[in-house]
Amino acid sequence: QKIAEELKEMSATHSLVVRRAYVVPGLDNPPGPRFLGLKPGEVVSAVKQIFDFAIENEYDQVPKSQIAAFIHPFVDPEPVSTPIRFGQTLPYGGYAVPLNKQASRVEVFAVWGNNEGVQSFDAIDRYVVDTQRQIILDKNVPQKDVMLCTTAKTQSGRVMVPVDRQFEQVLSDSEILEAGRLVGELTQKFGLRRVEFSYDGREGIV
Repeated sequence: QKIAEELKEMSATHSLVVRRAYVVPGLDNPPGPRFLGLKPGEVVSAVKQIFDFAIENEYDQVPKSQIAAFIHPFVDPEPVSTPIRFGQTLPYGGYAVPLNKQASRVEVFAVWGNNEGVQSFDAIDRYVVDTQRQIILDKNVPQKDVMLCTTAKTQSGRVMVPVDRQFEQVLSDSEILEAGRLVGELTQKFGLRRVEFSYDGREGIV
């Protein structure tokens, strides 16, 4: 509860997110709950539900499985209005991973909508960054016609991407390079890891 109160002060909305971190050998992207826009008093119950779900589905019975929950400030933009209006700002997010131990090359994935969409759709942007020369080596920008968004009715609903945005590159070139640079720095300090990011609806990606 104390940590939740401290994290709340880092959020412009004074709310929190509780997400699952399930690693279950033999099961790709094991499903489970996650909770957005929580008040500090709701965090303990959310963490309990994440562990209860894992136990009910016997994730904990699989050898070498890892069951965890993590809390962070709510940085996603405000819920989108549906249908999407012309010119409306779209949420976006994704993750980046180093391609070698030195993180001299980093692969960045991005999608319109909440960043969890990178695990839900095949059509996502993919970029490769040379972090030493700070150049983009490769881009794959497919058509993206649907996204997962927080709306007034649901925390994660499928929403159609406006036609004029479907072929658009999600991240700007400067954001791609910045994601690569940060993953490179984090890898040097902490070792290989995946780094997730979301647009905060105000200043940029977090």
